[in-house]
Amino acid sequence: MARAGVKKKLPEWWHKGQWAVNIINKLTHTKGKSAGKPFNLRPWQENIIRRIFGTLTNDGLRQFTTVYIELPRKNGKSELAAAIAIILLLFDKEEGAEVYSAAAEKSQASMVFNVAAKMIKNDQHLLKKVKVLDSVKRIIHPGSGSFYTAISAEAYSKHGF
Repeated sequence: MARAGVKKKLPEWWHKGQWAVNIINKLTHTKGKSAGKPFNLRPWQENIIRRIFGTLTNDGLRQFTTVYIELPRKNGKSELAAAIAIILLLFDKEEGAEVYSAAAEKSQASMVFNVAAKMIKNDQHLLKKVKVLDSVKRIIHPGSGSFYTAISAEAYSKHGF
């Protein structure tokens, strides 16, 4: 237990993941009474984001390349997943990045895509950087040759996924 007036030292990943927290907090909610308002991550969401983007290997790469997050209903899964997709598409500094939201059916995967597209459309600065192709559920970032798309479970039958 920390003594009064003594600050507890935060782990390195806490600080290194701050950039991702800052980006998400500038995005906006897309549904309900919070629609159009800044995201403002809750502490438990911040913890997830900081761990994902702040835990690095010795050569500076992210340690976690696959993340499984399980949350109960009405805890903002789609909004959080969409925000993560936007970071991977636009802010991860990876040329030719391929970002996917996958689900059993394309309509399910499209739910996260639709939220990400709306978040981008709510921010004119981000919208200028990408092409949103709603009809094929794809967002293209021409500057890096990266894209984000929604795919269904049938994608296993397609080469390259």
